[in-house]
Amino acid sequence: MSVWGPRRAGPGIERAFFFFRTLCTLCAMLTNRKILLWLIPILFALHNVEEALFMKPTLAAAKNGLPRFMRILLPPVSYEQFMISLIVVTIAAFLFAAFGRLDRPHGPGVYLLVGLQVVLFLNAFAHLVSAVMLDGYSAGLGTALAVNLPFSLLIFWQALKQRWVSGSIFAAMFPVGLFVLGPILFGILFFSGILARALFPG
Repeated sequence: MSVWGPRRAGPGIERAFFFFRTLCTLCAMLTNRKILLWLIPILFALHNVEEALFMKPTLAAAKNGLPRFMRILLPPVSYEQFMISLIVVTIAAFLFAAFGRLDRPHGPGVYLLVGLQVVLFLNAFAHLVSAVMLDGYSAGLGTALAVNLPFSLLIFWQALKQRWVSGSIFAAMFPVGLFVLGPILFGILFFSGILARALFPG
């Protein structure tokens, strides 16, 4: 000890301590069930913002860029119709988190949100396929690959490690997720189209 009293830690040590404390806080957050589950609708909304901003040119490119058989199979989607669907599913995700009893290990919101993350994981590959078919960027590709894909792996790891869901239920979420991306999504778009035509005639 100095005769002038205890020495103050140097700036390098203070920065290292701050970094270590921040890292410990982040690690604690990344294992907290409630925080992780609330991040699902938040990051989903971020992904949907990217889709909303860039969907118009993507829909225009899809009219000619998709293979002919896909243009026959897939009904045309208007931007207004897409936006209504986007708003509905985004609100639904936040409702899952708000009223899904996330404080309970096996609350309904836990299953719904982990299931939603499975859908987003599968959807990331759908975005990649659409980008290849359109020979370029498709709306939502950036956040799908940079955010949804790695975050999905974190959620799956924690969900299985902390036993939010059983292994059998988790495995069953993948075929259900494909069903959501198929018939369920088309159903949402169909009813959104009816609402879009009512709200935006002509």
